[in-house]
Amino acid sequence: MPSAAAKQALSPTMSKADVCAYVGKSKRTIDNYIATGRLAVAYFQGPNGKTGIFQRADVEALKVDLETPTYRPPVVRESNYERSAATAVGPHVPEASRLQHFLAEVLRAYPVDRIRPWLTLAEAADYSGLPAGWLLAQAREGKCGSIADPPRPGVIRAINVGTGSKEFWRFHRASLTK
Repeated sequence: MPSAAAKQALSPTMSKADVCAYVGKSKRTIDNYIATGRLAVAYFQGPNGKTGIFQRADVEALKVDLETPTYRPPVVRESNYERSAATAVGPHVPEASRLQHFLAEVLRAYPVDRIRPWLTLAEAADYSGLPAGWLLAQAREGKCGSIADPPRPGVIRAINVGTGSKEFWRFHRASLTK
């Protein structure tokens, strides 16, 4: 019989405490990721109130995103800067060809699809080409899969992260591809 740790490792969902331990961030930081759409959560009524569950794939994508280093340009001081015709745009802007090369390297190393797995309604409509009204109607009528459902081909996954009468729908980027 598998141990509790083995069962937890095989589970497709995680609790907030598990997410905090796995990602190495506090509960408040996880709440901020939820509020900004970087991480989706589904709430269910449990014995002690609302209980949130997270998809393991989303948490793993967030961890990869957090572990990927961000580029911070070096500070160039005026005294160290040599003015030339090729770099006459200013002390803090590299040559156009160097900038283009750098951006190409960043996009190759960090694909856009890994940035945020969950999109807002407007972003989902723009990304998929589907009308926003149709996406919203599908989500409200329950025709979209939820975070608790396993991904299925042709089924758009959506979740309302709003509270009370406020609706803030998020749509899973991978489920919007054709």
